[in-house]
Amino acid sequence: MGSGADTAAQIAVQVFSEFEGAVSEEWLSEVCRRALAHERIGRQVSVVIADDATLSALNGEYRGIGETTDVLSFALDAANQGEYYGDGDAPHNGLADAEFALPPDVEEALGEVIISYPQAARQARAAGHPIERELAHLITHGVLHLTGHDHMQPDDEAVMSAKERAILARLYAQNGEQAKNGEQGEHNE
Repeated sequence: MGSGADTAAQIAVQVFSEFEGAVSEEWLSEVCRRALAHERIGRQVSVVIADDATLSALNGEYRGIGETTDVLSFALDAANQGEYYGDGDAPHNGLADAEFALPPDVEEALGEVIISYPQAARQARAAGHPIERELAHLITHGVLHLTGHDHMQPDDEAVMSAKERAILARLYAQNGEQAKNGEQGEHNE
């Protein structure tokens, strides 16, 4: 697996029915697992491949931005939750404050990464690369948000971008693909 990471990370993948067969759940799991390994995290993550309407609704409700986006991350750790840009107060995420009784050998889940397949496909077409490459970038980007990384300040963006490039380069190298120098997808913020 590399990076000496805990390989006990559990990845749950859900693909909306209209995109079943368009993506490999095994590939999505592997990308997520590699991003977690790079960060040396062995906690559970859910990956959801959804539609534009779902991302738009979630983006509006939880970020105050009523438009579609490519990827949203929902961290269960209150310290790693994103900014709310809408009017009024941000919605309360009760799960972030909840305490769950878990068996001694089970760690809490890290969170969920939700991706708009149609937006990822548009970005892949615009960039001239396969949808799998765009999805790999979006999963990696989402996982890094779950682990507390952000790109709101130039220094933070530089760190996050470097991590994305390192994770994707290792992923492509280990899968026999040639990564282009500095390649990462175009993230739609």
